Amino acid sequence: MTKKILMSTLLLLVMCFSFVSCSDDKDQPTATSSVVINLEMPMTIQDGTLTDAQIVFINKKSAQPYTTQQIEKTANGYTAKIENIPVGSYSVFAVGTAHFTADGKQTVANVKATNENVEIAESQTGNTVKLLFDVFTGKEGFVISEIFFRGSPRDGGSPYNRDQYFKITNNSNELLYADSIVIMESAFRNDNPQKYLKDLRDEGFAAEAIYMIPGSGKDVPVKPGESLLIALNAKDHKTVSGSSYDLSKADFEFYDESKVTIKDEDNPSVKNLDKWYCYTQSFFILNMHGNNAYAIAKIRGTKDDFLKNNAYDAQYYAVNGKLMTTNAYFVPNAWIIDAVNLSYKDNDHQWRVMSIILDKGYTYCSDNKNDKSGIGTAVVRKMVNGKYADTNNSTEDFTPKATPTVK
Repeated sequence: MTKKILMSTLLLLVMCFSFVSCSDDKDQPTATSSVVINLEMPMTIQDGTLTDAQIVFINKKSAQPYTTQQIEKTANGYTAKIENIPVGSYSVFAVGTAHFTADGKQTVANVKATNENVEIAESQTGNTVKLLFDVFTGKEGFVISEIFFRGSPRDGGSPYNRDQYFKITNNSNELLYADSIVIMESAFRNDNPQKYLKDLRDEGFAAEAIYMIPGSGKDVPVKPGESLLIALNAKDHKTVSGSSYDLSKADFEFYDESKVTIKDEDNPSVKNLDKWYCYTQSFFILNMHGNNAYAIAKIRGTKDDFLKNNAYDAQYYAVNGKLMTTNAYFVPNAWIIDAVNLSYKDNDHQWRVMSIILDKGYTYCSDNKNDKSGIGTAVVRKMVNGKYADTNNSTEDFTPKATPTVK
């Protein structure tokens, strides 16, 4: 099945690249050369092996494809060679399946690489092209565009926190489907550095809350530039706090069947996310101080298999020397589509709860733990040339203490 999906993806890309103009000139003898392709595994995958790989070169003038599946492992990655390829300009596309170990478990992920501007020159020694694989989840183009976690100001009391929400946006130029994307909160906090007995941040994301957008594949279409509004509680919060928002028409809401006296509210006209796991016995609320990380991902396999195989007990020593354990679930970095670090502005930022490959920066709504000036604000991703910025650096990509876009 995986191989069929990869080949279908490859065929789709070949078709897309093939819509090029062809010359009306009569065929002339064309010089040929050879090309060596060096393939590198994604940075989120360590010690991975590659299977079911295929590389396609598409001549931009003739739309003729040149392919190879003869790929060999080297000390630095993988290599392949195509002989007798006409000189000229090419679009290049490669797909494959990466097998790797994360948290001691065997894991797989689809990978792809593209380069639309490769020149093959006439050369006796041949040409060399380098391709860096990236993880292919089938959900590329989605980003977390906004998180409202700080709550709304309320006269004579503490901030109102039931109006929290996420926005997830299709940042591509194509129609995408959000079915089966999971939204996760980190089990650890960026303001609470710990020395863990087994530090797995370079391998995966430790999640204390995991909720999935339901759907069978094409139930949740999202047009280019459009967003899903996902509310913690899909109701008109202005009836409770005048400074809050009407989220009663959100696309989805979090809902938890509470095991204690305090119960969650359920809006029957808004679809619930599929709850996979959450640490709380009541209902999920985002950390209002903003020191967790949040991520969206595409988990491989079934819910039952994931919950059985990916439980993660993170152990560390407290200041008093006592061995502590945090229960979480481990999600390989290779499955993550987008991630955002939240932290106080005044933290030293030497400790982050996830790999810098996912986010080498942070964004915030509070300068420090006593700062109340960010109440009522959100972190909002910046727009650059009509698209949301996405450099995997939230310091550069987000506007901190921003006006919520729902308002």
